[in-house]
Amino acid sequence: MDTSMSWTQENVDFLRGLGKRSITLNDYVKAYYDVEILPYDISLNPILQKVIDRVYEITKEAFDNPQHEYYYAPNRRINEYGNHVEDVLCQAIEDVDGTEAKNLGVGYPDVRTKLGGYFLYPECKISSNIDEVGSMRSFYTSVPAERTKKIKNLQDGMHILFKFHHNGPGVLTGRHKVFDLNGMQYVSEALQQGNDKNVYACKMLFG
Repeated sequence: MDTSMSWTQENVDFLRGLGKRSITLNDYVKAYYDVEILPYDISLNPILQKVIDRVYEITKEAFDNPQHEYYYAPNRRINEYGNHVEDVLCQAIEDVDGTEAKNLGVGYPDVRTKLGGYFLYPECKISSNIDEVGSMRSFYTSVPAERTKKIKNLQDGMHILFKFHHNGPGVLTGRHKVFDLNGMQYVSEALQQGNDKNVYACKMLFG
């Protein structure tokens, strides 16, 4: 059986070279956006604390008030609440500093703003147990398309992650953690993916 046309040595060598590799978020933004992650400047602490306080204020104002812009119904899915809290965070930044917090669309980073003269890329997560350090995936990046690179237009800046503790949809408890993502290590793992167009282009045996 002749299988020589089913593979190429170039692709075989490429795939054999793939595998898990420990990288930093700094590597990622440099590789795909050619920018640097800056260490967090503690001079921003007072304004970030005001932003966090405002997140809780908005959440309390919206709780049990369906007319409020940021009301989150208790019967809505909890896994969508994280995106909602991110919207609240953006509003809190604008309320506190008057600076636009722009949603950059799908893929990391989600949001860009500017505080204290620095570009800031805040990531927002929620958890029912912010003290638990598990091994399930909670952060990921992917190779951005050229169009995505142009839309996001990343600049040198600080990357931080807010993790808010929740007690169900629409309820933040007042507990949180904030992390500086400068130097964060995580794993890059090869992934191959296709779709029905790829499958249907194959020779059909039955059907």
